[in-house]
Amino acid sequence: MIWVVFVTFERTDVPNEILDDESLGACGWMAVEAETEKEAYAHLKAGLAQENLKLIEAEDFDIVGADDDISELDEHLALNVENWEDGKKTVWGSIYEYTEDGDEEEEYEEYELDDEE
Repeated sequence: MIWVVFVTFERTDVPNEILDDESLGACGWMAVEAETEKEAYAHLKAGLAQENLKLIEAEDFDIVGADDDISELDEHLALNVENWEDGKKTVWGSIYEYTEDGDEEEEYEEYELDDEE
């Protein structure tokens, strides 16, 4: 099953290649392949940790059906789901970075989380 999930994550003390240096964290839609919501959460948390990011919140878990149009939710996510690489458990949609002072900036770079071992 494919789930779409709205996630919020933040940097850790270890550098990462996802967030700009001035960003504290980000939020946005991701898709994850899992059988249950609990398994989807675990894949998200582990995958973000591999990128030196900390999962703060995962909400709005929805199973994607064959007739669902993900592009209505997030066009970037829909494109990444359409081009999902074999062996990957998650794909990113658009992420919206934020700083400690509350500024928000849209980011459209394409990222994929590595499978957890």
